[in-house]
Amino acid sequence: MWRTGKMVALINRRQSRHKGRQNPNTQKIYNNLQRPRKGTVSYHNKTYEVDDDIYVYGSMSFTAEQPWYIPKDNLTLMEEIHTGRFARIYKASHKTGKTSSEMAAKVLKKTPDEENSLLMMAKINFAATQVGEHRNVLGFRGAILNNDALGPVLVLEYCENGQMDKWLRDHRDNVNVDTLERIQSFGLGIARGMEYLAIKGICHGAC
Repeated sequence: MWRTGKMVALINRRQSRHKGRQNPNTQKIYNNLQRPRKGTVSYHNKTYEVDDDIYVYGSMSFTAEQPWYIPKDNLTLMEEIHTGRFARIYKASHKTGKTSSEMAAKVLKKTPDEENSLLMMAKINFAATQVGEHRNVLGFRGAILNNDALGPVLVLEYCENGQMDKWLRDHRDNVNVDTLERIQSFGLGIARGMEYLAIKGICHGAC
């Protein structure tokens, strides 16, 4: 759900439906997260229906060149590391002056057209203007906007240790104290990142 009002209404309906089925011995669990603020913005990256937010962020323009603009010649795609319904993720090399750094580049899966380019621009502009920086949230590093062949390219922080789900699968048959401590650390980092996004009024995922 993109709009906070819709999400609250959905939660209320579900609570009403299940209220009669609650076990009287079941205690409620509380947390310290605040209710979403009025005017909450959200970005649902798993749906591709036309929505106001896509047009707001996808059509956003700036009066001056932004510091996060990356010239297309400064980024080299190296290897594909993941593919999804909408885009492919590549390990990339970003050159700035005489130095290079590893990045993750999100590239349109299909030939760029008005619809998928608008969605990618919405992702780029949302990340650039709304998300901000936090150690437990994947960092926005910039975007390429002048590549006609690939369309807009979203450039993100590269996680050298790979995807967490793969790490968990690789270690599920060898669980020891060190593994459990790392999983606990992962969980704490995820909670801190989600708290940061919640405080900013951002809902990411199946909301």
